[in-house]
Amino acid sequence: MKPVKITVALAGVVVAGLGLSACSSANPGQAAIVGDTKISEATVGDQMRAVNEAVGRPADAPGAELARTIVSANIGYALIDQTAAKAQVAVTQGQLDEVYNQQVTQVGGVEQLQQAAAQAGIAPENLQRDLRAQLLAAAIATKVAPGGDQQAQQAAFVAAVKDVASSIDVEVSPAYGVWDAENLQLIEDPDAVSRPEKPASVLPAQ
Repeated sequence: MKPVKITVALAGVVVAGLGLSACSSANPGQAAIVGDTKISEATVGDQMRAVNEAVGRPADAPGAELARTIVSANIGYALIDQTAAKAQVAVTQGQLDEVYNQQVTQVGGVEQLQQAAAQAGIAPENLQRDLRAQLLAAAIATKVAPGGDQQAQQAAFVAAVKDVASSIDVEVSPAYGVWDAENLQLIEDPDAVSRPEKPASVLPAQ
């Protein structure tokens, strides 16, 4: 199996303890809600601290873009999981282990892989989840566009995720940006002061 490139799906802004001001939300304590999946601010904070520690920064170092990356990634995982369920595709633990071991070999060890993931904004605890999302994305693309070339499969994959996203509620706390349903990304809140300039796509790079 071809090694899977580590990518980051999303981004966000952490509220408590990260030098950012909290915004009002209809769902206190939640960074985002994707259908029935809740992504808590506590989870985002924990993952951000893990990334900071992995790259040698103080655990509670402020970092709006990193926080937004983490929120975005978690939204992406949830959307891909639900799209995979609808498409009736799955990834086995054996497939995941194979790709994980390939990545470990490719970069020279587990610690090096975790470091590379952290540099991309992926908490060590989310590394296998991120790889799983990429494998599911490839499986979805193959399922919805069998026989298509890479471009056709990518377009079909995006359409499938959009279809799922439009059928469920995707809510993001204003502290983390604004959800752009058309482009499947978090974008800068025009009314916010501290916001990263770059929008964050929820979909893994193909």
